[in-house]
Amino acid sequence: MSEYFAQHFLYLKSLSFTELEKAAIDWSAYRVPLNYANKLVRVNPPLTEEEFEKDHDSNYKVKKYHYSFRHPEELTPEAL
Repeated sequence: MSEYFAQHFLYLKSLSFTELEKAAIDWSAYRVPLNYANKLVRVNPPLTEEEFEKDHDSNYKVKKYHYSFRHPEELTPEAL
């Protein structure tokens, strides 16, 4: 969602006042690039399992990442 908002903010800045007055705004979701997930992983690479366990078990309130790492045995359709 953040990329959607950022792209539309730039788009809204490029519109003229008359276009804004007429509400001729295209709220298309296609402004977000299709390769956005690749861009995100390049900037914020995922942790290894060991790094995640160390970070997850730490006493710090602020973690490097906040997501659930599932072990391969937990990825069965019954477990999900």
